[in-house]
Amino acid sequence: MKVAIVGGGAAGMFCANILSESSINVTLFEKNNDTLKKFLVTGNGRCNVTNLCDIDEFIDNVSHNSKFLFATLNNFDSFDLVEYLRKNGVTTKIEKGNRVFPSTNKAMTVKQFLDSNLGDNITLKTGCEVKKILRSNGKYKVMFGATSQTFDAVVIATGGLSYPTTGSTGDGYKFAKSLGLEVTDTRPSLCAIRLINVPKNFEGTPFKARITFENNNKEIAVKGEGLFTGFGISGPAVHKITSLIKEHEIGLSTISLDFLYKKTYEQCVESFKEYIRENPKKFVVHLVNKFVNIKFAKDILFNLDINEKLQCANVSNNQIQQIINKLKDYKFEVLGFEDINKATITRGGVDCKQINPSTMEAKKSKGLYFIGEVLDVDAQSGGFNLQIAFSTAYSCARDIIHSSFR
Repeated sequence: MKVAIVGGGAAGMFCANILSESSINVTLFEKNNDTLKKFLVTGNGRCNVTNLCDIDEFIDNVSHNSKFLFATLNNFDSFDLVEYLRKNGVTTKIEKGNRVFPSTNKAMTVKQFLDSNLGDNITLKTGCEVKKILRSNGKYKVMFGATSQTFDAVVIATGGLSYPTTGSTGDGYKFAKSLGLEVTDTRPSLCAIRLINVPKNFEGTPFKARITFENNNKEIAVKGEGLFTGFGISGPAVHKITSLIKEHEIGLSTISLDFLYKKTYEQCVESFKEYIRENPKKFVVHLVNKFVNIKFAKDILFNLDINEKLQCANVSNNQIQQIINKLKDYKFEVLGFEDINKATITRGGVDCKQINPSTMEAKKSKGLYFIGEVLDVDAQSGGFNLQIAFSTAYSCARDIIHSSFR
């Protein structure tokens, strides 16, 4: 049996590693000059390989098409991955939120293992871009360079559209469409959000707040950390919101920041009045700065037309009310998602309804498989998306091995 794997990222390489346990003849095509280019930048180079939680909790962190993953996670979950790595000499550690990293804190450690673990039955072709895949008489003709090869099965593991400099340029969608499969619309996910009229001096300023995204009278609220950029906001909490948003276009929406989400309105009033009693001669800007960054404090007072050098003793109850309302509802208009080439992952892809969830084989095309980010399934950050790549790769590889004996 001859199998082609198109894409040498996490999914493609892990699939090849599992197929190394068989005698199946495998050719892995990678258009970059080396494997796992995107993998090396995950977790800022530390590589958050998975999230060590049970399947139900894992599914809760899958933002889109979660039910599709039940079967494949039962085939190979995060505990199986950690054990697989351990047996092969790659030790891991667990950090906050059950995030799993290699003990070395280096993605390169996992890459070196995956590279070195390819068996003699695996032919790796780097710097080799697949141009077209044709299906005829139950076989697959893979065209690359000025030549082609015919295979019994093809595994598409080309990733999505995010991080195109690492080779993820949507090739898998093109192959899927040419082979008769539907591809859903794509958009960025786990990314920044572009806002309208962000003050220029906010760039690089961190914050902690309850962030509420509102679109067509529907709200998504997340508590956590964010960061103002030159065009909007980013950071963990913002990324989570983009993963939960169902829409593909979010212009005309709003983002609201509640910097005082840990306090009720009444508690905020009491805190303000206590500060004023203890610091009557200080300026109101110092009062607001007690609760938020000085840049936000100055902007809030400017928008409320309150002189920042007004002494606290002279701040009226109405002004206290205005300031607190602004701190609890600091609103911006949304322009849209960050460009997809800067997003962590892609929402959308090969329609999961056309794929067998236990094997990753196309239901109407025997021998054609899709694994990893090329599929229309994605999760929140924390190691979940890499585990999806590993689990779908495992299910695919085991089915190919079993089918070779039929």
